[in-house]
Amino acid sequence: MGARPLRRVIEQNIRDRVTDFYLDHLDAKTLKADLVDDHIVISAQQ
Repeated sequence: MGARPLRRVIEQNIRDRVTDFYLDHLDAKTLKADLVDDHIVISAQQ
């Protein structure tokens, strides 16, 4: 399949999670993405 389809999947997963997080935390300015137990977790970075 190559790197481009993999890149799209990663970008879509992170973008979706960032969007969901941001809609719930509008005051967050800097976000951090972590991989926890094979799941992408978005949090506000201090």
